[in-house]
Amino acid sequence: MTVRNLFLESEGGGHVAGILIEALDGAWPTAHEGGFPLLQGLDPHGNTVFNRLQAFGLEEELSRLRGSVSFGQRATIDAAIDLVHRCQRGGKLYLRFEGV
Repeated sequence: MTVRNLFLESEGGGHVAGILIEALDGAWPTAHEGGFPLLQGLDPHGNTVFNRLQAFGLEEELSRLRGSVSFGQRATIDAAIDLVHRCQRGGKLYLRFEGV
């Protein structure tokens, strides 16, 4: 699955921050793997948006995924978790995963 970018956005869709996450290609859980309901729902061909409340579950799934990726991919997951934390603390902020 190819998911290209992760953006932290305001309610109006303005970019607050963003990171390139293509390094995680091949690391995303598939529909056949259990335990990752949010990450399994990422649309590789479109956008997937999470709100502040969903960000708590997303943090948990990314933290678990971090334990199964290569050392080089961990930095990308750490950067994604940083954006998740910002979303959790902010009001009316959203996380948008962008597919190809």
